[in-house]
Amino acid sequence: MEASGAVFAFDKPISVEQAVRTLSAARNMILDGRLRYNRHALDLPVTLTCSGKKRVDAHLMNLSQGGVGIRVPRPLAVTGPVKVSFQLPESKLQLKLQGEVAWTDRLGNAGIRFLEMGPEVTRALKLWLAQQYLAN
Repeated sequence: MEASGAVFAFDKPISVEQAVRTLSAARNMILDGRLRYNRHALDLPVTLTCSGKKRVDAHLMNLSQGGVGIRVPRPLAVTGPVKVSFQLPESKLQLKLQGEVAWTDRLGNAGIRFLEMGPEVTRALKLWLAQQYLAN
C-alpha cells in the first residue's frame, strides 16, 4: 500500500468504528489541504509600506493563508520586503504582516507572499478563512 501512495487503508473485516475514524481523519486532511490553497475573494482597502517608509494604497482582491492578491493604480515597482496592513471584514482583527512581492503585471495586479506571522495571527487568519469557506 505505501508504494502506491495511499494515505489511508482499511483492513478486512472493516468495523464501523474503524471506518468512521479513518474517514473522519481523511475528511480533516482534505479540508485542511483545500483551505491551505484556497483564495477567498475580497474587495478591501489595503496599505503597503515599502522600504523607505513609502506608503502605497491598494485594493486587496483575494486572501489565502500564504498571501494576498492586490491591485494598485499603477504597476508596482517594489522589490524587497513590504508590510501589508488591512482589517478583515466582520472582524476586529487588524492584520499587519511582513511579506514580499511574489509577482506583478503591467495592469497593476500583484501577489504578495507572507513571510513571518506569529502563531496567534496564523491561527486567527486560518480560522477566519475556514469560516468563510464553510459559509459558502
